[in-house]
Amino acid sequence: MEEIDTKDRMILHALDFHAREPVTRLAKRLRMSKDVLNYRIKRLEEKGIIEGYHVVPDPTKMGNVTYKLLVKYQSMTKEVEEEMLEYLIKSKETGWVAKTEGAYDLLIIFWLPNEVVFDEFLTKFLERYGRYFYLRDMIVITAIHTFRRDYLSPKTPEKREEVFYRGSAKNICDEIDFRILDILQRKNARASNIKIGKAVGLTPEAVRYRIKELRKRGVICTFRPKIALEKIGYYYYNVMFSLKDMGVLKKIYSYALGNQNITFYVRYLGKYDLGLDIETESPERLREILEEVRALFGKAIVNYDVVRIYEELKVTY
Repeated sequence: MEEIDTKDRMILHALDFHAREPVTRLAKRLRMSKDVLNYRIKRLEEKGIIEGYHVVPDPTKMGNVTYKLLVKYQSMTKEVEEEMLEYLIKSKETGWVAKTEGAYDLLIIFWLPNEVVFDEFLTKFLERYGRYFYLRDMIVITAIHTFRRDYLSPKTPEKREEVFYRGSAKNICDEIDFRILDILQRKNARASNIKIGKAVGLTPEAVRYRIKELRKRGVICTFRPKIALEKIGYYYYNVMFSLKDMGVLKKIYSYALGNQNITFYVRYLGKYDLGLDIETESPERLREILEEVRALFGKAIVNYDVVRIYEELKVTY
């Protein structure tokens, strides 16, 4: 684990949801000099605490539905797993691939235009590796609330910042929009307008206008750093709930909004009804949160499953 001080935590918190904000403005907000801030950000990058910066778009506005595949292994060898993971990482259909432990061994998220495209990929995937799966479940993600990591801040913000998206899949982007989004996602969400402009054949002013419009239309929700949580002493869990009383959803959302360790509130369609992503400094803290959830909402919960996400192999929209 890497040691970080209060100023490093403040920087990580400032970048979370605002990763594309100019250093000059960030420095003013943090009351640091520009040189000190640049030095500290560079050091966080060199230590591997900040692994990169990416855009967070609304997939529905790019014409995509979000599917999630959950897999538990059987008779899986290291060689087969490595081959399969490489296959998933290279596949254009996959958006997020993570190694986990607990109820499932592997989680995969797909952003695809419809169920036919998903079925075509899934059929080929299962033909190759299905015999190594003891269990596989598929759910559709219908809505996502993403919360800022306020546990990084030494001060509790008055109002918690969040991003929310839900809607029917309908593409409102053109080819240049996609090229800009691709650079912001795959390369660097802090890339300058000059650099992006050279790559897509636009002036910096035109790039600035395009990004502003993408935000205005809700295609771009925010910009975030990719933080190696384990390097700052945090565990990453995905807890998935089956409910018997859907009337409790708003109350659970309010609880999630008020709990700084909960970073995602996700609505599912399928085996589960709700997912909470929880980032804690210890397994004991996770247990405390789950005990609180059971005490508050236990009568509405049929059951829940927990997985610890210990390695994200791919993150791209």
